[in-house]
Amino acid sequence: INLSNIKKSSIIFKKCAIVPLFQYVQVDFDTIMYNFANLKSLKIEKIIFIAKNFTNEAKNFENRINDISISFVNKYQFAKTIHPLNVKVELKQKIQPSKKEKIFNLLNIAFNKSKSKNYFMYGIVLFICSLFFRYNVYYIIFSSLMFCFSIFSRFNKKFNKKENVENFNFLNV
Repeated sequence: INLSNIKKSSIIFKKCAIVPLFQYVQVDFDTIMYNFANLKSLKIEKIIFIAKNFTNEAKNFENRINDISISFVNKYQFAKTIHPLNVKVELKQKIQPSKKEKIFNLLNIAFNKSKSKNYFMYGIVLFICSLFFRYNVYYIIFSSLMFCFSIFSRFNKKFNKKENVENFNFLNV
């Protein structure tokens, strides 16, 4: 890549613009529209937006444009693409997630579908222990809590979203 093709907010390569938007927690429609308006005057055929997450409104933006191909690459697709290339990515500034995002990430880990079997097994062990040990009320309370966690983590929709990690090839642009 020629250094003159690296702009302040994008990288231009073979009539393709790559726009990294990692400074945002979730990219919305207005951010996409602003960057698109800046790049439209450069006669580009394809724009690739790279960010952590995109809102649904931002993803629907690609359906409205016919003459320019627009692609959205989330952090999972980007990591899967960059890993085989053995490219070292350096972060100049670490972005601190908000307190709300930290709590959401912890809940996402705690109530993931893969944890439901463990919660169920812990509930059975605590229930059996309530038959043999003193303070059986506490064992029964915590075993029923584990059963509730198991059911919730198994059937909730919010924390069991599948991430799309299909390969995205930057080299064929």
